[in-house]
Amino acid sequence: MEMTGAYSTFANNGTYYRPMFITKVTDKAGRILYQGIPKKGEALRRNAAYVMLQMLKYNVRSAPGIKTLKSEVGGKTGTTNDYRDGWFMGVTPKLVVGTWVGGEDQWIRFLRIEDGQGSAMARPFFSKVFEKNGKKQNTLISILKYDSKNL
Repeated sequence: MEMTGAYSTFANNGTYYRPMFITKVTDKAGRILYQGIPKKGEALRRNAAYVMLQMLKYNVRSAPGIKTLKSEVGGKTGTTNDYRDGWFMGVTPKLVVGTWVGGEDQWIRFLRIEDGQGSAMARPFFSKVFEKNGKKQNTLISILKYDSKNL
């Protein structure tokens, strides 16, 4: 959850919104009983967020396992020591998805790096989520404008 919130900062022009599990509660008549308002703050300059998105997009362009809409997606894989955990963070302006594959028991791990990498374990899950949900978003990361004066 923390990683997803951090990566969403890039898609939100440098503004960090604290992730929330419950955003709204309504009764059966549709009246709002609770409306969550996320805490937010500037974490990065807008231009720094733009540069990060461009780097994340470049990272995905040649990545196997993300078959559709590559130009709209930025992302980063990760692998912990001893190949215990693999993760992938995928970013678009409207959708940020963090996928993690691993276990709480530190003794459970993959024997080969090829099996334990984030690209092998976690990125395929993101690909499936994005293929189902990302097409509905239909927005490009490149909507952010680059201003070299304020970088």
